[in-house]
Amino acid sequence: MSELHSYVKKMKYLVIHHNQTTTLYSSLREIARDIQVDASTISKNLKNNDSCYCCSKNTNLLSYIRKI
Repeated sequence: MSELHSYVKKMKYLVIHHNQTTTLYSSLREIARDIQVDASTISKNLKNNDSCYCCSKNTNLLSYIRKI
């Protein structure tokens, strides 16, 4: 198995940040740390949907999160 295949297999979330850059994440905790939104809030928003928008109360920046 190639390194790229292993990497992609571990990634579970795609985040499009306020500045239109994208990042892949393997956990909600990583996302929470980067966008400054509590992991439980993200989890609740993704519970019934494959995607959501989250806005940080600290920075007031919007991020789009999608399960992959």
